[in-house]
Amino acid sequence: MSIEHLKMVGKLWEKKDLPANTVVNDRINEIVKNIAAYLKKSGGSSVLITGDKGVGKSTVINLLANHLKPKGWLVFKAGSSNLMAGQRYIGDLEKNLQLVIQGLMTKKKNLWIVPRFQEMYYGGRHEFSPVSILDQILPAVENGDIRIIGEIDSVNLEKIIQYRPEVLNNFEIIRLGSSSQEFTIDLAHEWIKKEKEQEIWKHLDREDLKEIYFLANQYLSHSENPGGLMELIKQTKQNFKSTRKLNAKIELHDFVNSLSSISGLPTNILDDREKLDLEDLKEHFYKKVIGQDDAVNTIVERIAIKSTMLPIKALRAIFS
Repeated sequence: MSIEHLKMVGKLWEKKDLPANTVVNDRINEIVKNIAAYLKKSGGSSVLITGDKGVGKSTVINLLANHLKPKGWLVFKAGSSNLMAGQRYIGDLEKNLQLVIQGLMTKKKNLWIVPRFQEMYYGGRHEFSPVSILDQILPAVENGDIRIIGEIDSVNLEKIIQYRPEVLNNFEIIRLGSSSQEFTIDLAHEWIKKEKEQEIWKHLDREDLKEIYFLANQYLSHSENPGGLMELIKQTKQNFKSTRKLNAKIELHDFVNSLSSISGLPTNILDDREKLDLEDLKEHFYKKVIGQDDAVNTIVERIAIKSTMLPIKALRAIFS
């Protein structure tokens, strides 16, 4: 019954759950193997993987699950929303958590994947109790009955440590940073090589990927590398497939069009190969910024002055 309860609440990891085209290289392999070795140690505590959006936290966790599952580990995935779903009465959540912990403890080698770990700190509280989900599962973590690997960004991690400093005693903190240009482009290149529809990528080479990397790095600042570049590649593929013509191939301009739709900037600012038409640019911003004609005129005049001295790549900084 305990294992069945885990299935009802969340997801038991299977090999098919690893996303298609997941790329593995020496650096990622080393991180995964180090975490696996730590979890296997007698007395090894749980793990929190932290870092900015796009650095690869989810990928590392997915590969870790895929590494441990064939070695006899029970790998369970559930977040705060899964645990609280369907809970109607006071005490329902507590009972649910007890059953989840009992289900995990049916195997000594167990791992609980928690996406958005910060939600465990906020989830479960109500007007009659300040006790969170995290508070209720910490004793099982402290005793080594269950092992957790959670995903959390740096800001939320600092907040949780401030209010629950005992987290530092029970979780190993692994910080992932942004990847280099070379690493990111290599990863994207390998991802494309694993694509089933190789034909549509035939016109893209490594130099194109460098230009696409620059675009993603400049305009998708909400996501660090390699996530920013991979986001743009996947979005472009999706847009291309929805509008593709017979025998068409993905070209550099497809990425520019995708970025234009994401950022709202005209393609002649994003693409060095297009001539910057200041009148078209002015009309574009008139439509985007309603009732601010004077401000638009000032910006376009500044661009006109700069454009006599600087290439389009330098002008991009104005809009970053």
